Formats: sequence, C-alpha cells, structure tokens
Amino acid sequence: MLKMFLSVLIIVTVLLLLPGCKGIKSESKAITTTDIFNKGMSYYYSRNFDDALLMFKKIRPESNEYKKSLVMSAKSLFFLNKDREAIKLLEKAVAEYPEYPDALYWMGKVYFFNGYFNKAEVYLSRSIEIDSNNMDSLYLLGEIYRNSGDYERAIMLFDEVEGQLDLIALSKLRKAQIFLESGQKEKAIDAIDFVKNNRSYLSDKVRDLAVKLASKYSLSKSN
Repeated sequence: MLKMFLSVLIIVTVLLLLPGCKGIKSESKAITTTDIFNKGMSYYYSRNFDDALLMFKKIRPESNEYKKSLVMSAKSLFFLNKDREAIKLLEKAVAEYPEYPDALYWMGKVYFFNGYFNKAEVYLSRSIEIDSNNMDSLYLLGEIYRNSGDYERAIMLFDEVEGQLDLIALSKLRKAQIFLESGQKEKAIDAIDFVKNNRSYLSDKVRDLAVKLASKYSLSKSN
C-alpha cells in the first residue's frame, strides 16, 4: 500500500510540473501589436532601419497603430534611400488618413528632397492647415518659397518658426532650474548659455528670466 501511495504521489507531482498542466500558471505574456510597434520604434531610434521596417510591416490594418506604422515604414524606407517605396506607402497613408498631418508632412518632405517642389508645397500646406504648429512643415514650405523667389511668404514662415524659439528657451531655463536643484551646475550653465547665445532672437521676458536665474545662483563657468 505504501509503495502504491508513493507511486501515485510521484506521478501526480510530475504531472503538475509539466508545462501547460493545470495548477501551473503560465508566466509567458502574449506579444501585443503595441509591443511590436514599440520594438520597431526602438530599432528606428537606433537607426536600424531594416529591422524597424520588418516590425512596422507586421502591424495589421485593424490595429490602432496601423496609420503610425505606415508612416514609420515610409520614414525607414526614406532613410534607406528607397524613396519610391516610401512615396507609395505615404500615398496609401494619405489616401486612407487624409487628415493625418504626419503623413502629409512626410509626403511633402520626401517630395521636397527629390526636387518635386510643387507637389511638396501641396502636402506641406495641407499639413499646416491641420496642424499650424508643425515647425518642420513651416520651415520646408519657407524653403520652397525662398527657392522660388517668393521672399515675402518665405520670411513670414521663417518668422513663425523663429517664434517657437521662446518656447525652446523657456524649456531650457526650466531644465536649468531642475539641474540646479539637483546639484548639476555645469548642465544648468549650458542651458542658460543657450539663452545667452540666442538672446537677440528671444523676447525680453525670456532674457530677463535667464538673467534672474543666473544671478540667483551666481552662475559662471568658473564656479
């Protein structure tokens, strides 16, 4: 009886330890579309565009990441010097998502760098109509007008781009405050120096804030 009991106990124990048996919780996690997209983004930011492209192409149309994956695929192709393929994907993205500013911007950008300035102007203008704060579109459109001799419109667009410098400078100053509070004085000085070096383009408000911050902490490179 004892031998039979031990035999049964051993069999039950082995069964419980086998993968997939009841009583054992599977620790494996299903890979989601978001996981695949994020993996593609990781490859992209590492400039591993071939592997990024493989990840983005796995995203199916029913996914929330699909429209982003179309544009990211096109961007990867662009940096792989496969502009014709990039244009085909962007045409698909724009056809399916006509109000998606990122697709419009990249369509304009690829056309711009291939010398199709008239086509680039159409898509960049549409991008700005949807997102007036798209500085990249504003800049490229300004370049198109500059190259065509339409200096008035070019300057107007470049003025808009320069107007964003205040926000960049303010961000630098807020970072400087954080660096100072965490004892990273050299990093704070570098951030404030950005404002000093660009002071002629900045508003009085931003310049005054930089001066006050530098004075408060007695900042200089020699400290």
